Amino acid sequence: MNPNPPIHKEICKRKEHVKQLLEAGKVQDSGLGKSISFILNTIFEVLLNINENEKH
Repeated sequence: MNPNPPIHKEICKRKEHVKQLLEAGKVQDSGLGKSISFILNTIFEVLLNINENEKH
């Protein structure tokens, strides 16, 4: 069984990309930026959890 399936790598890559975008625009200083960041992180966590559950 592949411990690091492609979808997991893709999600991590996108998560990192989103973080870079937020930092580049310094959007996280605003309340809206924090909310967007939180929502995106939550979505990524859910996707990872779904992926983990499918493996078991």
